Amino acid sequence: DWQLACNLDSLAGGGILDGEVAICTPYFTRPGWDWFQKRYSLQQSSEGSGQSQPLRILTSLSARNSANGSLDLRLLEDLLERGALIRHLDGIHAKIFLVGSRVIFGSSNLTAGGLRRNHEVVYEASLPNQ
Repeated sequence: DWQLACNLDSLAGGGILDGEVAICTPYFTRPGWDWFQKRYSLQQSSEGSGQSQPLRILTSLSARNSANGSLDLRLLEDLLERGALIRHLDGIHAKIFLVGSRVIFGSSNLTAGGLRRNHEVVYEASLPNQ
């Protein structure tokens, strides 16, 4: 099951379709999502019309993450309304992002700090055709 195994082999082999987006990160905020959408040319759909691209999110839905601003619950609610599949994994630490046949992984969370302020290492590659 994709929600339990947050490693490259499991995510890539878990039925990721061309154009599908899978996000695995403990911290997920609006500035990070906005940057990610722009960087990978993801289309936003209007409310109620469903996701333009299938979206799976594996994160830590903890009250602590929400209270300290590391997890934007309003953003997750918006994405759920647009058809995203969101799952909780307690203690998640991995940061892996799949966009179609591209994989991005490293130390950066999907937050403003992880993408702009902190010194992070991130690697991007194309997955081989399966």
